[in-house]
Amino acid sequence: MFAALRSRVRRSPRTSRIIAIFSVAVCFGSTVHAVGLTPESPGPPDGSTRVHAEANLGWFSNGNKFDLYWGTDPTPPLFAMNLDEGPSTWRTYDPGSHAYTTTYYWRVVARDLQGNESSGPIWSYTTKSENEPPFPPHLEAPDNGATGVPINPILDYWASDWETWVVNFDIYLGTDPDPPLVAQYVGGSYQPALLLPFTVYYWRAAPRDSDGGVTLGPVWTFRTASTTNQVPDTPSDPYPPSVNEAGATPVLTWDCTDPDGEQLTFYVYMGTHIPTAQNPLPLVGTTTQNELQVGPLAYPARYYWVVRAQDSVWSVKGPLWELENGGVPVLFSRFDAQLRGNDVEVRWSLSSDEAMDSYTLFRRESASGPRVAIANEPVQGTEGSYLDTSVRAGKTYEYELVIRTTDGDEFRSQVAAVSLPAFALTLHQNVPNPFNPQTSIRYDLPSSARVRLTIVDVAGRRVRTLVDEQQAAGSREAIWTGRDDMGNAVSSGVYFYVLDAGHQRLTRKLVLVK
Repeated sequence: MFAALRSRVRRSPRTSRIIAIFSVAVCFGSTVHAVGLTPESPGPPDGSTRVHAEANLGWFSNGNKFDLYWGTDPTPPLFAMNLDEGPSTWRTYDPGSHAYTTTYYWRVVARDLQGNESSGPIWSYTTKSENEPPFPPHLEAPDNGATGVPINPILDYWASDWETWVVNFDIYLGTDPDPPLVAQYVGGSYQPALLLPFTVYYWRAAPRDSDGGVTLGPVWTFRTASTTNQVPDTPSDPYPPSVNEAGATPVLTWDCTDPDGEQLTFYVYMGTHIPTAQNPLPLVGTTTQNELQVGPLAYPARYYWVVRAQDSVWSVKGPLWELENGGVPVLFSRFDAQLRGNDVEVRWSLSSDEAMDSYTLFRRESASGPRVAIANEPVQGTEGSYLDTSVRAGKTYEYELVIRTTDGDEFRSQVAAVSLPAFALTLHQNVPNPFNPQTSIRYDLPSSARVRLTIVDVAGRRVRTLVDEQQAAGSREAIWTGRDDMGNAVSSGVYFYVLDAGHQRLTRKLVLVK
């Protein structure tokens, strides 16, 4: 099993954010469309090198029982007998920890229900050394050879490492083709001092792990723009806060300034769908202030919005933000949910010209979960409360109250959300596993954090980014349909899903079977 660590840090004059991705992958053979009794397509691949010391063994076979021969002798001894059949033709076995820089030999004997027996060939692989230096860095921005780059650029890159070490970078930058060292031990982004206009710059990044391994990356180049105008800051600090509640005509606000002190024009895009290149958000307003009133909005609904800042030369778009609801029924003068120790207390105040009969309190675990009734009682006066003692740490709950009048009318409250802090960051095993055609990945956040959830293939390459955004504390769920970022279906086999939240990284293995 190969392990890779990716660290990425972005900084701007106003904010900084850290994204770190720890990627782990297990090598396996290519998918076989017609699988027989004889074991084939080994993982790690036959003859592979630099295999992780915690690698699992894998093979394809339609057998029902298996004997495993494994060891450092070219004629490996019997290691495990009568291994049970698995849920698919892709079989795996964990032989335990390996020695570093050691060649292992192995073969598998398969048996079917009729007693027929077939042995695979002897395969081999060699484990890596105790500490491998990081992989060469990958460039993200600006493109190599780019022109018209602003004089206040952010250099963006990332690198992977075999072990679970944190990767920092040394940065070399200058006008000489052999650029000098300008910064050490920085993250996955670097913003230099203001550069000269219309000048060719050379630069490189050298990732280093925490055990002393260093890899010098290639020299990249770009040419700055002819103007000394700087790019505006990225819009940040939205209000209402992302994934929060708003009224029917909310005033949206954000922070954004221009390093040159120019008057900025802001373009606000908003809609009820997640934007794509084919279906972008519509423009709802333009302003020179850091705020814009929008609406009236639908109720209930979730809205997505983005702010683009424009000065006389440059344009920069902020992240995608969300807000909930667009209006509040007039029946409810108060409805909220608050933590009370390990429980949640829901409280409300009502006002109505009609006689009120009964209420039902609904609870939903996250925005995508089913709505469940947790209380159904007669209305007693205009004030009410309910103590929910069945909540769990690390979960986010949404509450909604429905009031019924004696005339049969129903009135719904706004949604009140509350997140319970978790004791630790948790990445749950995907369900189902193995899977086809899709699987659910659930994780719990103890606090608000920048979150990235990725699928990594057997060679350590990123296959799909499922989540890359700032998220509040609580439970989340992502779905993977077995496709890469380009929408192409990937092959069967072992993959890993990697969660990076704040300074913590967790990883688990999943199996796609077709």
